[in-house]
Amino acid sequence: MDAGHAEMALIRAVASFEWFMKRAFIEPYLRLGTADPDGELGDVIVKATLRSANGWDNAVSELLKVFWGIETRTLPLWKDFRSVWRLRSRIVHDGGRCTAAEAREGLDTCTQLLRVLLIARIDSRVEATASMQS
Repeated sequence: MDAGHAEMALIRAVASFEWFMKRAFIEPYLRLGTADPDGELGDVIVKATLRSANGWDNAVSELLKVFWGIETRTLPLWKDFRSVWRLRSRIVHDGGRCTAAEAREGLDTCTQLLRVLLIARIDSRVEATASMQS
């Protein structure tokens, strides 16, 4: 980052988060699409995406709520992530710049948010398994 690549570091951090979210939501649907003859999962994904006209982060927020029961407004990191995502958008779409400190902060935010979401997902699966066994 210190070698003048702060923007690229920030873009890659957000892209990694986006990659995870796509794999977490869209890929499972595509694999299980035939097990969803009524297309309910597809409808949820399409509606969330359409509602996101004012930002990809809003689509992710909706999908987290529907599929994982996570309200992003309760996540302290979500507000920070939205700021990082907006900075990434300014860089990608408007030729904006960022400092090495902003890139580091963005990378830390994305990393921490991924950890929080993964732990929440694992916890919910453990709870579901435990309730099925009892």
